[in-house]
Amino acid sequence: MMANTFDSVRVITLTAGNQGMPGAPILTMALLIDGADGTVQGKGEISQAVAPPYGELRVSNITGQVRSMGFGPATQALALKGTIFTTLKPPAIGTMEIPFSAFFVTDNDWVGNGYFNYPPNDVTDVPIAPGVTLSAVAAAA
Repeated sequence: MMANTFDSVRVITLTAGNQGMPGAPILTMALLIDGADGTVQGKGEISQAVAPPYGELRVSNITGQVRSMGFGPATQALALKGTIFTTLKPPAIGTMEIPFSAFFVTDNDWVGNGYFNYPPNDVTDVPIAPGVTLSAVAAAA
């Protein structure tokens, strides 16, 4: 019998930002993490109490790596990049592509700190915590 190639893949949701602070940008991500090689893929959303269309920004094509650090309470480093597409405000016509990047240091339970960036915004020293984590095999069943 052939081994299931999806056994090492996990689905995880992570939320980063100063929740409870009025106007703070909050990043929510749904990620597929392959524990075998550390690759990460997914999507996300940055929400903030600001005037439209900037109150909710969708982050597309999130890719990156998770690496084991092997020492202390911080056991994982998560480096990500992606793209935000936003419609220009009238009278301008078109769509603007904004690069997204993030870096977090967490424990084995995905609790930690880090930053995310989407120019001209640098959101630094924010907590990150998990939502639901599932095995990809269980999620597909």
